[in-house]
Amino acid sequence: MGEHRLIDLDQWSPPLSRTPEPDVAVLTVAEWTEQCIKARENRSRQPIRPATADVYRKIARLTVNSSPLGAMPVKDVTRDDMSTWREALPARTRTQNGKA
Repeated sequence: MGEHRLIDLDQWSPPLSRTPEPDVAVLTVAEWTEQCIKARENRSRQPIRPATADVYRKIARLTVNSSPLGAMPVKDVTRDDMSTWREALPARTRTQNGKA
């Protein structure tokens, strides 16, 4: 069966090579966010500057890490969780919210 057909039948599963490592599967959103920032700081092609990383960490601390979303395992986050988190952000910080 083709993969598109399996998706349509809700029977598709990822190949074993793309299955997350066990330790990755239990990362919280806050931990995953920090890993992403570190990866961008340390990449060989166009790494982000330290000041940019600091801004990203500040935004994460103020919007993600301090919310219930930050403590959730990445694998458990749903679209509804993201919507709830987004709606709970303060209206007075629209630019920061957009960056989050």
